[in-house]
Amino acid sequence: MADIIQTTKNKTYKYIKSLQQKKIRAQEGVFSVEGIKSVSDAFEAGKNIKILAVSESFYSEGGTSRFRGTDVVIIKDGLFQGLCDTKTPQGIIAVMDM
Repeated sequence: MADIIQTTKNKTYKYIKSLQQKKIRAQEGVFSVEGIKSVSDAFEAGKNIKILAVSESFYSEGGTSRFRGTDVVIIKDGLFQGLCDTKTPQGIIAVMDM
């Protein structure tokens, strides 16, 4: 099992959080998508997924099995909500090239 991000001070957490700002997305040339359908569609379309972040519960339920070959970042459930725009996140976010 991979390391679990347990604090908002983690650099990967801060990076994903910063992508909520349009200016940062434009500077970095990346954007994030939330939800199993959106992430699955991007994966199946062969998009370059730079970061695949999942909540601890999503990971423990085997939700990442369809994304074999992609490194996964696991984030504590309590912190994951802070990365999401949706009120009820599905537990998965992907950061990919524009």
